Amino acid sequence: MNATSKSVQVFWLSFEGERVHLATLLAGQSVGMNSFESYPFVLVDPQDVCLAVYTSCTGETRVFWTGK
Repeated sequence: MNATSKSVQVFWLSFEGERVHLATLLAGQSVGMNSFESYPFVLVDPQDVCLAVYTSCTGETRVFWTGK
């Protein structure tokens, strides 16, 4: 969930290291997606500045981006 006042883009990092755009979350929006354990994702702001990098875990994982 994007708990900030700005939009956030969500990318999966492919095995070749390329970004694959999955979603753009406006303030307060969330998205559900399926993934495999240890897949890397990156969150970027509207200026393409990296905000966070994380990997998926086994089972249901929820990420709340608060900007902190």
